[in-house]
Amino acid sequence: MKKFTKKIISMVCALAVFTCDCSIANANEVSRGLEDNAQSIIDVTGTEDANLDYNSSSKYAVIADGNEALVKIPESSNDEIIIDDGLGNTTGMQLPEEVKNSEAYVSDSGIVMYQNSDENITIGVQSLQESNDSVNFEGYRTTIVIDDANAQKDYSFEYNLDEGCKLISAAEYLGDEYDTGEVYLVDNTNQIISIIDAPWAKDANGNELNTYYVIEGNKIIQHIDFDENTAFPVVADPSFWQVTKCAGTVLWVIGTTIFTAAKIVKIKKAIKAAGGVRKAAKGIIAAIKASKKLGGKWWTKIKWSDFGSGLAGFGTDLIGISDIRSNCSF
Repeated sequence: MKKFTKKIISMVCALAVFTCDCSIANANEVSRGLEDNAQSIIDVTGTEDANLDYNSSSKYAVIADGNEALVKIPESSNDEIIIDDGLGNTTGMQLPEEVKNSEAYVSDSGIVMYQNSDENITIGVQSLQESNDSVNFEGYRTTIVIDDANAQKDYSFEYNLDEGCKLISAAEYLGDEYDTGEVYLVDNTNQIISIIDAPWAKDANGNELNTYYVIEGNKIIQHIDFDENTAFPVVADPSFWQVTKCAGTVLWVIGTTIFTAAKIVKIKKAIKAAGGVRKAAKGIIAAIKASKKLGGKWWTKIKWSDFGSGLAGFGTDLIGISDIRSNCSF
């Protein structure tokens, strides 16, 4: 009887070890797959604008506290990604349904990964901080990694907006002629307070794929074109940026009547030439910072062509606005 009992115990122990080894093996396999997907993201986006200065909590896998904004990326894909501008304004974003009910995995590169293998997609979220001596923008990148042609082509991102705020396309805000592909979050006075960069998508060979946004109320739906002949994985991205006080004042002129219609057209042309509202604002802020070092009537000494295509057409007029000078007092 004792020998029989010992055999049973030995079999149970062996089964427990086998089960444990399988669980570890499966976990390691999942981790390797997520690290591979994170590397696919880095291969396309690089790491230059990543904010790797972060900590965590029981609810948030990553909490990145930057100079201008606090970004919180949740442990559960069912919770919102939060960005807080430090002035009492917060914006939350829900991840697409395709990755709901999944737990966060923080890659070695600091990208928070959410995966649904049944849907053939993984979504990575990374805190961003694009800053140098001249300008600072902060936000987060939400990257879709598509494994094969069976995956969905439309991914919906829903924003929790304050009352009076709305999402609006660059085509609607600036006019079709000056469309940059961006989406703006505007307040109840129609001023831009956040920017979602123009969408992009690339296949595994680095080829660009057709992609675009559709706005439905508080949702942005990114559509990505691919088929069975596409090289996978496909990587696609919408990035959300918080507008700083200075940049917000610079962008304020677009939605006002402070300038003539002809001058507003020049501003829109400059934005189109710069590649978007955020890039145009960056050029203006960089010019202000650099030129203040010249002393005296520094605003008359700015060489606008050094800071972005088309800025010379309206940059001097911007500097003449007292609100811009005071809110951009670096």
